[in-house]
Amino acid sequence: MDDVGQHEALDNALSALQARVSAALHELNTALSQDVAFHRNVIALGQQTLNESHERLETLYHGLSPSGGDEQKENIQTQIKHELRRIYAVLKRDLPRRLAHHYRRDPVVEVLNRTITQLQALPRYSEKKLLLTFHRPLTRCSRLGVRLRLIRPHRRVPIPLRVLVRQWLMRQRVDRFRLLGSKIIERRTSIMEHMNEVWHIVRYNLEGAIAELESQTQTAHDGEKSREMALGGLKRAAARLGDLVGPLIEIYGQIEQATEGMPRAILEDLQSEAATLMTWRGRWRWYTRSVVLRLSQGAREWMGRTMGRGRQSMAWVQQAHLRLMEQCRPFIERVSPFQDEPTTLWKVVDEASIETALRYQEQLPAIYRRLFNFEPLEWEELLVGREDAMMRLIDAVARWERGRSSSVLIHGEYGSGKTSVLNCAENQYPSQAPIRRVVLTEKITTEVDLMTFVASLFGWPSPPGSIEALWSQTLTDKRTIVVIEGAHNFYLRVMGGFRALRLLLLLIDRTNHHHLWILSMREHAYHYLRRLFRIGDHFTDVLAMSLLSRDELKQAILRRHHRSGFRLRFRPDDSSMRLKRKLRSVRGDVQREQALLEEYFFDRLHAVTRGNVYVAIFYWLRAVQQTIEEDVLEVAPIEPLSFPFLERLSSDYLFSVAAVLQHGELTAEQLADVLDWDLVKSQLVLEYLSEKGIICPAERNTHQPRYEINRLMLKPVLDILRQRHIIY
Repeated sequence: MDDVGQHEALDNALSALQARVSAALHELNTALSQDVAFHRNVIALGQQTLNESHERLETLYHGLSPSGGDEQKENIQTQIKHELRRIYAVLKRDLPRRLAHHYRRDPVVEVLNRTITQLQALPRYSEKKLLLTFHRPLTRCSRLGVRLRLIRPHRRVPIPLRVLVRQWLMRQRVDRFRLLGSKIIERRTSIMEHMNEVWHIVRYNLEGAIAELESQTQTAHDGEKSREMALGGLKRAAARLGDLVGPLIEIYGQIEQATEGMPRAILEDLQSEAATLMTWRGRWRWYTRSVVLRLSQGAREWMGRTMGRGRQSMAWVQQAHLRLMEQCRPFIERVSPFQDEPTTLWKVVDEASIETALRYQEQLPAIYRRLFNFEPLEWEELLVGREDAMMRLIDAVARWERGRSSSVLIHGEYGSGKTSVLNCAENQYPSQAPIRRVVLTEKITTEVDLMTFVASLFGWPSPPGSIEALWSQTLTDKRTIVVIEGAHNFYLRVMGGFRALRLLLLLIDRTNHHHLWILSMREHAYHYLRRLFRIGDHFTDVLAMSLLSRDELKQAILRRHHRSGFRLRFRPDDSSMRLKRKLRSVRGDVQREQALLEEYFFDRLHAVTRGNVYVAIFYWLRAVQQTIEEDVLEVAPIEPLSFPFLERLSSDYLFSVAAVLQHGELTAEQLADVLDWDLVKSQLVLEYLSEKGIICPAERNTHQPRYEINRLMLKPVLDILRQRHIIY
């Protein structure tokens, strides 16, 4: 075989290609290095600001003593507010501006795209066929052939250089660099969001520190919680800021690894291919490899498209499997030959209570107790899955402000976010009209009760004497936005118990052009009233607070958690064989293991809670545990509570639970009226249900407690009632 490595024409062609590849990659490597240096400078500036604030506040807290009194606390509060303004100027203004200006022109993506274009243009700079000329070996036969002009004195071998270069680019998979380019763009967006998240960590922790100082009394432990929030929050924010550039450097490392040695590879690979083409056997092998290469490329593209659809299908199958297992669980428990042990029963009852949830809160950091509480939200940035409801509510206010008739009814389950939507939307109403807001806790069922309620709502000195006077006096009052929470308390399922509700609906119909009425009620009360007399027809907008999807529930939990600044580490569930098989496939890759465990946890959380945020927060607080590491929280697998004793409840208890569910809340006297029982029986039933944790007092320490369904047991209770065809 002739030595192609020393052929001048081939050497010149390959050297030119090598020079083009080297020039393209040199510009790319320079751009990557400069971009990493830019991000490190930005992060260093942010960390310097946070560390300086940490040092100043640490000095102030160190000097705080119980005998210092309110003056020292006021000094710390003033300094914290000053540090907040200073950090805001850096994290929310200066650094985002620098990043936005840098990303607007984005030199890395620009150079990467230019490099890809230059590499893909290499075949155009190559000859279609390069003819290599070699002297024939001088043998007796060859001399005779040349003398008779049967053969030429030189042998010419055509080398399809352009095809070789194109195949080399295909083997190098230059197209994957475009995928890395899209990852860089995604990471840019993530960095901007991450910067905003770091600011929220600082803000929530420092505002929590101020609130702790304001709420604390003079004790020996004054300022400890505030110190933990302020200094710990700044420390966690600085650490989180340092994580910004890591994933970006990882992507750049993949690019450098893919391009390393590429100039030398094009020279060596093409020389080897050219040497193969010198013989007919080599040409046959080369043609065979070309066909295989084209087939493998097509198969790779087909598998990419097909597997993308397959992953979606598998995700759906897994969700369906989890739902089926949850639906079959009550049946399995019912046919089980084992009965509940008394100790197990009371353990479950004690566990499914708000007191247990508060006990879990006390074991977590102070900022976590502030973020994961069971009160309605005041901050819109923590509200998830309710954007459409808020926009419709604001649109209803805008329509009423233009003089059109408008009224809104909001309905949803316990803990679905009705009050949170009202809180977050209140500051965005496009109206200067006064807002009168009331939470109705007592039952109003008569005409007199309704007139007294409306009079107190509008601040009248005395209730009107008749319904006609109520209409006219309401219309003469100043235009007002009226918000009534707990509208399920306007009726009682007895003879004449709907009088007040019907009159209220008539009042709304007659005055909704003058006053904007916004009512909220429990989900099952709304469904009962809708079947009874189509209550939704009396409102221009009916907003349903539906349960959250799996992704929305995950976002709602993690959005709160990210404000704390802690890192999460998920523990594997040893009871799941499917999870174990998945973990074996990524063994050794900690990042992918944690990603799998996180997805598994939120799959289970959504299956257990079915999208109820209140219940999800309860299970999250049960699962989260502190570790010996300062900034790491460990998340244990979900352990769903089981209530098999619900299957053995008699009809009286179940009808009582259904009555409480349909009315939102009831006293013993009201339950006796609804079910036509004597008062003693009603009291005994409610006490029994309360002891089992199925219902709980809406207000404690009252002479006549109002009972409502235990929110943590709402889903199992609904399953039993529907299974017995008591509610639908």
